[in-house]
Amino acid sequence: MSATIRPLEDEDRPWVEDFVRERWGDEIVVGHGVVFRPAALPGFLLTDGAAVGGVLTYSIDGDACEVVTIDAVAEGRGYGGLLLDAVEDAARGAGCSRLWLITTDDNERAIGFYRAHGFEVVAIREGAIERSREMKPSIPLLDGRGVPIRDEIEMERLLAPDDTLMEGGTPSMQNPTSPDPISDPKGYQTYLLGLLGDDDPAAVQARTPATLRELAGEAGPHLGLRPQPKEWSAFECMAHLTDAEIVMSGRYRWVLAHDEPPLIGYDQDLWVDRLHADDDGLDSLLDLFDALRLANVTLWQRTRGDQRQRVGIHAERGPESFDLAFRMIAGHDRFHVEQARRTLGSLQ
Repeated sequence: MSATIRPLEDEDRPWVEDFVRERWGDEIVVGHGVVFRPAALPGFLLTDGAAVGGVLTYSIDGDACEVVTIDAVAEGRGYGGLLLDAVEDAARGAGCSRLWLITTDDNERAIGFYRAHGFEVVAIREGAIERSREMKPSIPLLDGRGVPIRDEIEMERLLAPDDTLMEGGTPSMQNPTSPDPISDPKGYQTYLLGLLGDDDPAAVQARTPATLRELAGEAGPHLGLRPQPKEWSAFECMAHLTDAEIVMSGRYRWVLAHDEPPLIGYDQDLWVDRLHADDDGLDSLLDLFDALRLANVTLWQRTRGDQRQRVGIHAERGPESFDLAFRMIAGHDRFHVEQARRTLGSLQ
């Protein structure tokens, strides 16, 4: 892909108006009771060679940047993700702390795309589209599949002041990297604990099975695709989380039942490469993860404080308690779930 992105310029306005009319049915768009004319807004043009690949327009109000329209002409080339990256940079440059947008309840693919890029649903406005039709009668009653278009879905992604830290010093997941667990074991521990922050590790872990199934449902044909030759696919991220849960199931129980047992390490890449050659076994993989996770969260909930302080001797990190290991796995969940999201986003 030889895509390039530049800001929209004044001479672009006439054809942007035509572009918006063609794709949105009018030169205006309506969201949350506001009428926008995208051709008059700041935005970005993506070109691939001589062809237009996509257009994004946005509006900044205070510390919030709203994505008003985003259109990728061709799917599966990563154009949408590149446009979102461009508007994020613009929002940060303007001092914004929030990137947000409106979509509709029928648009499941868009909701999945935005989630893959770190957006979360923060509001559902039931019946809002009917009110929007009063301002823009051309909004259809049904989508192309015959599904009624009724509700507005508001989604947002909070922007940290710094690319590496979230509020309170928690590492950002916008561009996730982690210290090497072998060469920097203490740094690795600190990083994963930082991703958990002050949250309940059992609650975080209990939500992961549903999150993985949601991601799998959104992935479609991209599930087993690697964004780069040496980067994991979304399926491989899920496979690694399952491998880790298998390993931790044994470690937790050794620590609780034995006195300072040795905890051997494992090569996560070898496990993924040799045990998960393709994504045909997704259902059985997630079933296994669900069962192990339920068992391990239940184990945590029925242990006493003194039991959680029992330790094993990790081959690379030294003494590691049940409490520490369980908290690290919650941060580990967050890291690899976000990795899977970003992988899917880069492919859509």
